[in-house]
Order: sequence, then structure tokens, then C-alpha cells
Amino acid sequence: MTWNVNSFRTMRGYSPWTECKDYKELLDALGADIFCFQEMKVTWDKLDAEIALVPGYDAFFSISRGRGGYSGVATYIRLDRVPTPIDAEEGFTGLLSRPGAQSKLGCYGDLEEEFERDELVQLDSEGRCMITDHEAFVLFNVYFPNDHDAEREEFKLKFYRGIEIRVRALVDSGRQVIVAGDVNAVHMPIDHYNPNCGSFIGPIESHPARAWLNGFLQPRGPVVDLFRYFHPDSQGVYTCWNTKVDGRSGNFGTRIDYILPTPALIPWFEDCTIEASIRGSDHCPVVAVLRDSIETEEGEKKLLDILSPTTYDLKGNLVVREPSKLCARFYDKFLAKQQTLKAFLVNKGPNALAEMEAKPPKGLTAMETMSGGLKGISGTKMSRPLSGGTSAPPAKKAKTAPVPGQKSLLSFFRGAKEESSNTSGSPSQSGVPSGERNPVKLVSNSIRPPNPSSAPPAPMVASLQLEQDGSRSRMRESGEGNSQSSDYSFVDAESIPDMTDLADADECGTELSPQEFGASQAAAWGAIFTRPKPPQCRHGEEAKLYSVTKKGPNQGRQFWMCPRPGPTGMAKELAVNKNERDTFKCDYFMWYRDSARRKMERRINSR
Repeated sequence: MTWNVNSFRTMRGYSPWTECKDYKELLDALGADIFCFQEMKVTWDKLDAEIALVPGYDAFFSISRGRGGYSGVATYIRLDRVPTPIDAEEGFTGLLSRPGAQSKLGCYGDLEEEFERDELVQLDSEGRCMITDHEAFVLFNVYFPNDHDAEREEFKLKFYRGIEIRVRALVDSGRQVIVAGDVNAVHMPIDHYNPNCGSFIGPIESHPARAWLNGFLQPRGPVVDLFRYFHPDSQGVYTCWNTKVDGRSGNFGTRIDYILPTPALIPWFEDCTIEASIRGSDHCPVVAVLRDSIETEEGEKKLLDILSPTTYDLKGNLVVREPSKLCARFYDKFLAKQQTLKAFLVNKGPNALAEMEAKPPKGLTAMETMSGGLKGISGTKMSRPLSGGTSAPPAKKAKTAPVPGQKSLLSFFRGAKEESSNTSGSPSQSGVPSGERNPVKLVSNSIRPPNPSSAPPAPMVASLQLEQDGSRSRMRESGEGNSQSSDYSFVDAESIPDMTDLADADECGTELSPQEFGASQAAAWGAIFTRPKPPQCRHGEEAKLYSVTKKGPNQGRQFWMCPRPGPTGMAKELAVNKNERDTFKCDYFMWYRDSARRKMERRINSR
């Protein structure tokens, strides 16, 4: 199976892969024996055991060395069905070999004659190729570049040429080869949703990517388009769709993912299918089905026999195949070979570590040192040092008896007359004992400001603290420079004016209840933050909101377009009749802010 997954880590965020608890369940559900994934989009530092060490699988990675979270390919081998490869190589130039993991494949052809060494390093630095040797064939898992501009087009054509040189060299040496991956090229008009587009106008030689692919395939090249071998006339079968225009729902796609074996391997294949129903990426998988055995002139041949032939050493002992050292299970990060902090400290001197472990950290008791508390950390500076090795909980502040005459916080919000009548500190007029009064009401809406004629209170910094004691609440004020800062006063719920007494009447002379006032406030704020209703496209349907992701002056801006699938102007490009045009996306377009402004103008004009 080959599949451009467009970020392997995010696959489990799509249905049905959300039901998989780990990547083993995901790979098992896909059901293939060998997986060739492209656009893994992982970095070396973020490559963890969850992805690299999937139980029951051997994994081989090629990751971009310059740009993080970009490109990258991975080959997974299911060990209970397929023997692990006898060799592996990252890249196709042979320049990325690691110490102890050099490939024995060889056969590099004229790569060094056609390219400078710096060019070859650059071609292999984006993590686009992983080669595995399966004895019966050599598998190329390749993510070919795309061409966004002239510079990338030149890079793409060099990459094409480099892969072709390596494949032809292996074939000339007698090896069988399978190239699988995202080729980023459409071979024939039948492989494109719009055969009338500019890519198919004129001879095939006028389009470099198509011309290369045509020369790489049989009869001129060394490999066969396996899908077209089994399905030469199938139409509307694609492997990639433009998600920005919802191309998958209308099947506006292209076939740019291929499995390309050498002709001698064709008898081993039973079929090649395109699994368009499998979601999780803007591409879908391409699957090649191999036979378990075939009949030849020499008799029956079994696939497992040629994938893992039995070999013996000079003493007649069976040789057990060991995977290549390029396999992920041999990465240093998974073999615990990384240097630790302890190793760095040992290098400083022969007695550094002994002195560090013998010296207990400051602020710890002997008992804590023996129990292993912060063992091995010397000179650790603690943000809150312990005294005597113990720490007592903070003491709770004792409650203070109320002092008559202290002003309450509510007194600052009342008129002068009301203030003078409530500062005597006498019990409330209700006659209810202080221990049985209701909790204090805190009124926050429409409180009447103090009378301008009253004297302003002395400057102070006040803090409000509520202490629940039975069925009463205390309001405490503390301030600097205020002689009454240590006094207390209790305020009954009955002594606070009702909301209707404090709120002013509206212009019509009607008063709003607290519930009505809150509802009106919520409605007002909701109207401000609610997005405008989507405008209608030329089909009379609600338009769909998109965002500009391309770098430029409009990056980040939003716009409305027709919700129907397919690129804009599809009906005109395909030259369909008038009755069929309504099924395609119309040319409606409007910037998001423009639509909001027009609605506001219409609302103002209608008044």
C-alpha cells in the first residue's frame, strides 16, 4: 500500500481512525503487509516510540533535514506476514549513510557524473526517499516534489532524473524494482477530472513532468503503471483531490499516486486498486495485491520463499535474518544510549559525583536525605528555604469583634441623608438579633451614585472580605491612613434598597426588572458578537466561508464562495450543457468584511 497521509500524527483525528487507540490498531485496520507512507511531517526530535516502534512492525524513516514538519516518508513492514528487509538505504544518492548502517545495495549509475555532490545532498535532504531490499525486489518509497515556481520545477526535474538513474542502474544489474509513492504528475488525460485543461494541450513533450513519466513507463522506461495494467479504461478514478474547493465530494481529482514494478514482477500481482473510500488525507491509498504463489517452468514458486530464502552458514547452521541498522528500533534514542546529566558530571573529576552524593542538600533533615529526597542535587537553591526541616501551616487569623461606628462599604453609594442616619452603629430597626440576620446582598447593577452635595470620604485603599459565620456575612474594610480601618459594621439584607428603587426609569417611564435588564444586556452583547448571516450565492444557497492561507497582503482574510464542489468556472471549462451547469460551483465571491458592511448599509437605509 502507498498513501500520502498528509501528516501521520493527525490521521487519528479523522473518522474512522479516531476509534483506534494506537497506531498498531490503525495499521492493522488498513490490513496491508507493507506500507509506504508519504508526507509523514515528523521531525527527528518529535519522532517518538508511539510512531517509530509500533508493535509487530519494523519501520524505516527518511525525514527532512532542513525544514521541520515537512515532507518525510516511512515504510512499515508487518513482521508476522513479511520478512524484514535484508537492507535499507535512506535517500537514493548513497550520501546519507549513517555510521554502522551503510547500505550494500550499490548501483548508483551516473549520479555523480550528472550532478554535483552538493546537488545530490540537496536532493536527498528533504526526506523524500526510503529504499528497502526485500531480496525478491528493491522497494522505493518516494515522495516526488511539486513545482510551485520555476526554482521548484528545476528541483523537481532533477529529482525525477536522479530516481530514474538509480532505478535503471539496479535493473541493469539484474535486480527487480518497485517504485511506489506520490509522483506529483498526471500521465494521461484520463487521469485528470478535466481532460481539456492546459496540461494536456499540445504534445506531451511540452509538459516536462508528463514527459518524464511517459519516458519512465513501459514501453520506453523500466517500469509498468500497475493500475493501468489491470484497469486500462477506468475513468473517474483518482487518488488526490483539492480539499480547498471540496473536490472530493464532486470527484474533481487527479491520479498522481502510482505503484510501478518492473515487468518481470507482473506475474506476482493479482490486482491493483484505488481505495477512494478511505479518508484521513487529501489523497487515498493505492493497493497492490500479490499472489502467494505462481506457476513457472521450473514449477510452483512461493512468494515467501523468494522474499526470505533459507540460507546456511559454513557450519550448516540456519542464518537468522537481522534487520538493517537503519530500522527505527536501532535508533540511539530508543536504545537508551543518550548521555545523561550524571555522565556529564562524572567527566568533571574523579571525586565530583561522590562528593555530590555524600553532601546532603541544604534545608533537608537527615530523615529526608535518607529517604531519597532530592538525592544527588548539590547546591540546589530553593525558592522557599525550609528552617529546621519542618514547615508549619499558616495560622488562621482570629476573628475580631465588631466596633460600633465603622462605615460600611454601602455607605459610600448612598446619599448624605441616608449616610447620616446609618452611622450611629445602633441595631437595625427590624429588631432582629445580629446573629439571625440574613446574608448581605451585593447589588452590582444600576446603583445610584452618591449625592454630589455630600462630603467625599477620606482617601483610602479598601479590601472587601466576606467571612461566612452561620447565617450572617461580614464586610470588612481595611485601609491605610483611616482611623476607622479596624472597625466593623453589619448590614442587613433588608437595609439594602431594592433594585427597582436604585434603577432609573427608562425614557418611556417604565422600569425594568432585574431579569428584564439582564436579558436586554445579554441580547445587546449577543448582537455585537454574533457573526452576520451568510450571504446567498447565485444558486440561492448560503455561501461558505473560506480563509486566505497563501502568503501575501490578503493572508488571513476571509471570503464567501459558493458551497458547491469543484473549482470556480468548472462548467465553462468542461463545456457542459446548460442543464448540467447548476451542479457546479458558481462564480460568486465576496470578502467577509464587505458583506458585513453591505448588510449594515441596508439596515441603515431601511430606517
